[in-house]
Amino acid sequence: MALHVMDEANHCLGCKVPRCQQGCPIHTNIPEVIRLLKANKLDEAGRMLFENNPLTTVCSLVCNHENQCEGHCVRGIKGAPVHFSVIENYISSTYASQMTQGPAPSNGKKAAIIGSGPAGVSAALYTARAGVDTTVLTRGPGALDRAELIQNYYGFAAPISGAELERQGIEGAKAVGVKFVTTEAVGLTYTDKLTVETLDGDYPADAVVLATGASRATPRIPGLAGLEGHGVSYCATCDAFFYRGKDVAVVGSGEYALHEVQALLPVAASVTLLLNGAPLAAEFPPEVTVRPEKIDAILGEQTVTGVQLSGGDVVELAGVFVALGVAGSTALARKIGAAVENDRIVTDEKMQTTVPGLYAAGDCTGGLLQVAKAVYEGALAGTEAAKALRKG
Repeated sequence: MALHVMDEANHCLGCKVPRCQQGCPIHTNIPEVIRLLKANKLDEAGRMLFENNPLTTVCSLVCNHENQCEGHCVRGIKGAPVHFSVIENYISSTYASQMTQGPAPSNGKKAAIIGSGPAGVSAALYTARAGVDTTVLTRGPGALDRAELIQNYYGFAAPISGAELERQGIEGAKAVGVKFVTTEAVGLTYTDKLTVETLDGDYPADAVVLATGASRATPRIPGLAGLEGHGVSYCATCDAFFYRGKDVAVVGSGEYALHEVQALLPVAASVTLLLNGAPLAAEFPPEVTVRPEKIDAILGEQTVTGVQLSGGDVVELAGVFVALGVAGSTALARKIGAAVENDRIVTDEKMQTTVPGLYAAGDCTGGLLQVAKAVYEGALAGTEAAKALRKG
């Protein structure tokens, strides 16, 4: 260890009312971090820093310490303050380098990350580093892969292609033990624990992070929005029970729609597939009636009574299940009852949704649609999930 780091640490008075912590915008417990360093407990000090701030190494270099923690230090009143920036940089960079040496010992907990973009991979890095058995469920390259060049991104002096940035992120996650499974998530349920349903089987987990990017717009069909929860549903697994012996329809054309159809067939009197003008993209059971026409409107005042198709046909129905394209983060959140506002998943300051153990990060939470924001939210979601699992 560099002597000047310990010199700075030894200057700390360990104040009972630490002004340095009060001056820190994220309230880092600076005296405790320094105490742990002096006690030769660098791992504990590093863990404390990263749990409080996933970007602690970056902040040690760019934060305005002079006007924040160091500017509030008691020693600075009559002399030089404790330069916590030096201490923070040493602890965080040393701790981070140790964490890149391979998978951490398992703590027996499991995390499932849905999506392999910047938010998902960032979340996976932090859960895996904490010893959580982490699996990323991905359909393959996402929006980042399609970016021709990314310029002025932190850490890269020259422009880098989106595909290369994504590849490097995934390789880094694999190095710490993250597993990647190529499949499509089609459902999310909770019994004794959260379970992600995919086309290739179920993945139970103690924590789940939704990170599949921004949701596509809900289809603009007259009557759809007004009847959500009154016959219009986004989760057959959740709501099929309420349609026993009734006629229902699924709006969609692919594997996601097939999953919903299969959940409804044993329960409903009949299931109609409404393609809404899209081509059929999966093989459906012969007992399903397929209507290729565009949907003009969802009918009903208090509850769904049917749909009107282009050409004038009316199909009488008790329920309509929307399953367009693939099940993105917003659709999966709706399936399990997590709050969604304006197609954005609602989260708290720890990136947790309204469902305990379920987190969301990246474009699906709204706000700035940038890689840096997705990486930060993913790191925060992964850190907070790992912290909660350790307490549990």
